[in-house]
Amino acid sequence: MKRYIILIVLIIILAVGLFVRFNFINEEETTVKKIFTKETFKEYKNGDLVKLNGDEWYVMYDSTNESDYVTLISADILSLDEIGIDTVLKGIYETSDLNKYLKDEYAKSIGEEKLVEKNGYTVRLFDKSDFDFLINEEDYSYDEEKDEYVLRECPEYICLTNTFYATMIDTRDDLEFYDVYYNVEDIENVLYDDYTLHLKYYNITATYDTYKINSLVNSATLFVRPVINVYKNSLDK
Repeated sequence: MKRYIILIVLIIILAVGLFVRFNFINEEETTVKKIFTKETFKEYKNGDLVKLNGDEWYVMYDSTNESDYVTLISADILSLDEIGIDTVLKGIYETSDLNKYLKDEYAKSIGEEKLVEKNGYTVRLFDKSDFDFLINEEDYSYDEEKDEYVLRECPEYICLTNTFYATMIDTRDDLEFYDVYYNVEDIENVLYDDYTLHLKYYNITATYDTYKINSLVNSATLFVRPVINVYKNSLDK
């Protein structure tokens, strides 16, 4: 009887040992696979049209299957007059109501958990680095008399026909123009007066015939196209 009990105990010990060893090996193999197997994501090319929360966006930069996020620019031109931001910026972008709105309320409307911070921004406007990367130097010329860049070529998803919208690119502050306003607050009636205003930040303006990044305008109305960095798994399927 005593030998029988000892045999049962040994069998139990052996079974437990095999069970523990088997699970340890499986866990070790899983860990090794995770270390040496990279997660892959969907690839995107600049100009691709995607949807986020039902809204359309254009991919700004190629994104490989190794990246978990993609940079997008809104397909829509947004007017913010309903929230009281209806005229062009006259001061520093970083401290502007526009920047505060985009980083707070606008980001929340998209879902902050879906956004990725890059270079200090989850939401921003078209900037100088975008210009330098997306517009070839041989495809534009600078006109100092008008403080504007005339583009011979421009990606269609950036220069949408018959539109204009604000950027984060500083204009020249060392130029003087005749009979031109430099502060939107100096214009008595921005909706109905005839005037020329020198912007603090360039607009991107496109027609059927021309593409320009210009600083002299006759309308102080503000339109924007937000640029966001978003996790790929947050995009609509």
